[in-house]
Amino acid sequence: MEVSFSLGKYQASILQKVDLAMTKKVMDTTEQKGNQMVEMLKASQPNLGNSIDIKG
Repeated sequence: MEVSFSLGKYQASILQKVDLAMTKKVMDTTEQKGNQMVEMLKASQPNLGNSIDIKG
């Protein structure tokens, strides 16, 4: 009985580590994609927001 409990605890520990590693990987990938999108938007409109047209 004690052996099966230890195996279950070990398996849960492994699954938790895998889950954490996958979550970190997804977060890193999402951050990279977000940074790439910001750079792409900056490159497409380099003068956007630098001036204001005022007509009176």
